[in-house]
Parts: sequence; C-alpha cells; structure tokens
Amino acid sequence: MLIAFPAVRIKLHWPGISYFRNFGIRDGLQSSEFNGGSHFKSTSGEMFFGGINGFNAFHPEDIKDNLYVPPIVITNIQKLNKTIKFGMMRENR
Repeated sequence: MLIAFPAVRIKLHWPGISYFRNFGIRDGLQSSEFNGGSHFKSTSGEMFFGGINGFNAFHPEDIKDNLYVPPIVITNIQKLNKTIKFGMMRENR
C-alpha cells in the first residue's frame, strides 16, 4: 500500500508547546509517497520511513525550526511589462 501526501505532517513537542509541522520534498524527503507499514524506530531513537525513492531517517530531537525571516525587498514593479517608477504621481501613469 502506498500513501501519498503533498507533505508529511509531524507533531513536534517542546516543554509546554506542541504543534504540527508539514515537511515535503523541499525539506529533503525522498518523496511524498511512503509505503504503508515501512517504518522503524531504532534503539537510539532514530526513525526510518520507507517510500518509493528510498527512505528517510532522522532523530526527532534534531528537528529545529528556522526562525530567520529574510527581509523582503521590492526591486521592480511592472505593469504590462513596463517598469513603474517608485514615487510616480497617480496622474502621471
């Protein structure tokens, strides 16, 4: 049995905090399709999940959120493939 998800949902726990986080191929998963029953937890706590392109292995305690929020900078705005200059008066469009 194959199980396909657009992303894998994992519940994360910290003292006093518990929430779900979705992971996908962009996060390093081998695929978004996993084989039902193909999971294993080692004695060290490492978890393994098998899918159509191999398997994923991780220690749950190693999953950390990236708290860096990059600045957003608008460098160009176009309307009908023509650059709109910043600070243009409305009447001059």
